[in-house]
Amino acid sequence: MKYIFFTLLGWVTFSATVQAMDDVGMFRVEDIVLDIYEQLTETNEIDFTELQEELFDLAAHPININRATAGDLEKLRFLSPEQIDNILLYVYKHPLQNLYELQLIDGLHDYDIRNLCAFVIVGPAADHQQQPSVK
Repeated sequence: MKYIFFTLLGWVTFSATVQAMDDVGMFRVEDIVLDIYEQLTETNEIDFTELQEELFDLAAHPININRATAGDLEKLRFLSPEQIDNILLYVYKHPLQNLYELQLIDGLHDYDIRNLCAFVIVGPAADHQQQPSVK
């Protein structure tokens, strides 16, 4: 009986999440841009049009997280320098196999991961001959 209950609960949760997503299986970029804008305007004055253009361009041309540099990740204004360093260090040690692994990176919260997923992909890992450019 417990198994049926938890299966049903999992299905309901999954269905609610899917309804919040668009056709491609990602949260709507428009909603994410608005959330990021609200988050950033609490501490800075941000030009919404400029932010929107930058983030829509990044959504159309996502960053390969396994080959990302600090400069690439700095384009994602919602990430702090510490989060960028943590991502680069983690990916250097353990190239990501899928986006779910972002949960293992210190300093990334659920909303950061949700935002990040709209602008990054997991592609082939970089050649680890060089140390990551962590500030």
